[in-house]
Amino acid sequence: MKKLTLIIAAVVMGFAFTSCSGPSKDAILNEVSAFFTKAQTDIQAIDNADALVEFVKSFGDKKDEFMKTLSEKFEVKDDQFVGFSAEENAEIMGKINDMATEYNKVEYAKCGEIMKPYIDKFDGIVNGLYEKFQGGEEITEDMTNELKGAYEEITKYADIIPEELANVFYADDAKIAEIFNTDTEE
Repeated sequence: MKKLTLIIAAVVMGFAFTSCSGPSKDAILNEVSAFFTKAQTDIQAIDNADALVEFVKSFGDKKDEFMKTLSEKFEVKDDQFVGFSAEENAEIMGKINDMATEYNKVEYAKCGEIMKPYIDKFDGIVNGLYEKFQGGEEITEDMTNELKGAYEEITKYADIIPEELANVFYADDAKIAEIFNTDTEE
């Protein structure tokens, strides 16, 4: 009977210790995963530049608020989750960083998807004007108005233009400077 009582006591104490041991890495990472998964789903559903700009602008604040809430829920002190070793904290932070990186890839791809038609349109207009310029043809006011309209569309969404599309824009901007004999450097 004494052995049975000791075994039951040990099991009960084991349950008590595990329930008081604090948060698990999985609990933290599950919350982070849910946050970034929802963000990826939300950004994937966006189909226009205005909504994308708004989402990207507000996401930074949402991410900061989420991290603040996470820090309060799981107690963070000196940028470390309390109750975990330095190695465990490094592992948690590494996995959080990996999830954030995956979200950033999705955001970058969505920005490219949304902005490519704008850059393609601008690039087509610029190349058409450049051909006329090189051929010594007249560039009409209608042509310059079309260029101006495409330029304004792009600059309205400048914050979400991925690097490779920005490079196309800059190359076209240099052609515009040549066509209109202006200096683009300030």
